[in-house]
Amino acid sequence: MPDPAPVVASVVSPTHLLEKVLPRYDLGQVERCRFFQRGLNDTYELTTSQGRFFLRIYRKGWRSRREIEAELAMIDHLRDDGLPVSHALTRRDGRRISRIAAPEGTRWAVVFASAPGRPPTMDLAHSTSYGELVARLHESWDRMRPGPARFHIDATHLIDDSLAAIRRQFGHRRSEMEGLHELGAGLREAITRLEPGSAPGYGACHGDHHGGNVHVDDDGRLTLFDFDCGGFGWRSYDIAVFLWSRTLKHGVKGQGRAKATRRYNAFLRGYESVRALTAGEKKSVPIFVAARHIWLMGMHVGGADRWGHHFVQDAYLDRCLAFLGAWARREKLLG
Repeated sequence: MPDPAPVVASVVSPTHLLEKVLPRYDLGQVERCRFFQRGLNDTYELTTSQGRFFLRIYRKGWRSRREIEAELAMIDHLRDDGLPVSHALTRRDGRRISRIAAPEGTRWAVVFASAPGRPPTMDLAHSTSYGELVARLHESWDRMRPGPARFHIDATHLIDDSLAAIRRQFGHRRSEMEGLHELGAGLREAITRLEPGSAPGYGACHGDHHGGNVHVDDDGRLTLFDFDCGGFGWRSYDIAVFLWSRTLKHGVKGQGRAKATRRYNAFLRGYESVRALTAGEKKSVPIFVAARHIWLMGMHVGGADRWGHHFVQDAYLDRCLAFLGAWARREKLLG
């Protein structure tokens, strides 16, 4: 029999998880384990006699065990501080991270509590509550000592690494790559000109406040989950991700722009009810909106071997450049 072919990204069998991983937890009777979603990592939905849980299996090489431990420490601090977050469950042996010997190599797995409720509509009320919660996170993390071993959401992470991945995929689009490089260089220069990083303007961030990583229950209470993109960076980046998501959803121009702006202003009212932003922080938000989109492009292209290159063809680049161009013109990011 020939040797098995190398594997880039496997899907671990739910049966294996039921037999080898989940019995290490006190979950009661596990009624169902099903593959729920493939994203940056793989997520499994667990239905048990004690409720609903989610098992995340990190993709190989995405996060080290030390980085995952730091992610869980960030969540622990928030939970101990009384903030509503989805936390990691502890196994019977006191550990929280399980090792899975996947065909492509070692992968790490963590079981998380479910965030109660449903995705918010992100109307004005939800946007205000969300902004307040994000500010409370930032304040709480400023009381965390020492800082966990997570990466920095800086110009290298957002711009340089992303542009390198994009160029590898779209090198045949020379003119467009030159324009994107010019925009990236301007963004990098603007980010490096920001004041030296220290609290409260710089510190631990969730890194992914696009509105899809929070649930709201029937009483209007929000619960945050998925801290996988969390690290240390400018708090205005965390804020910018919300504006980016609303602009991407509603549009850069016309009525869509007005709708996105209303939600962003509501988010800011909520945030500043806890912590006032400086003029410099507010001015940097549009810069980070563009940087966020370049990061997203780099993430999509960098993971194409996992989810398929059909997703990142020329039409994808055209859509991304159209958004970036419209945003850069609106905010005068290119001179």
